[in-house]
Amino acid sequence: MELQLIDIGKRYANHWLFRHVQMSLTTGDVLSVQGGNGFGKSTLMQIIYGFIEPSEGQVVIDGKSDFKANQLFSYTGPYMELPMSCSIEEIHELYSKANKIELSLEAFYDYTQLKFSKQSPIQFMSSGQLQKLKTALCFCSTSPILLLDEPLSNIDHAGELWYKNCLNNLNNKIVVIAGNYEQEFSSAKHHLDLKQYKTF
Repeated sequence: MELQLIDIGKRYANHWLFRHVQMSLTTGDVLSVQGGNGFGKSTLMQIIYGFIEPSEGQVVIDGKSDFKANQLFSYTGPYMELPMSCSIEEIHELYSKANKIELSLEAFYDYTQLKFSKQSPIQFMSSGQLQKLKTALCFCSTSPILLLDEPLSNIDHAGELWYKNCLNNLNNKIVVIAGNYEQEFSSAKHHLDLKQYKTF
């Protein structure tokens, strides 16, 4: 599989957030998207998925721009919401029915390494536990392209080690990680610094 960003740009009113972003990734590639606050990392991630439209350019997968995002992408980020009244068990069931996860409940629960009852509503999780659950759902997704926006937000040191191990053990995926910290994308072989695409 090939994911291409072709001359991507995003403008708000008369202000260009970035322009002429180019990148080509194939299965097995890990890309880091870097840049300080306000440079458009989250915006680019949302453009790749299709949550928002670019002002110019296009996202192409295997030569096509009319793909079905929900079949190809798994996304996690600060603004991703889970049903807070549900438990891990119930969320796993929802993902299983949508064919977004193949692991059994017990295998997924073991994978998360969460010290939290799988029958309890996730509204009682700490922010770090909730972030870890979101990241685990992304890592375990059947989708061939994973988009992780600030994956270590609110994560403690033990969670950071868990994240690195999970990331290093991913196979046959295209992974795009947006963040500001080296720990988030230490295994990335491809890098995109949005500062280089900023127009002033």
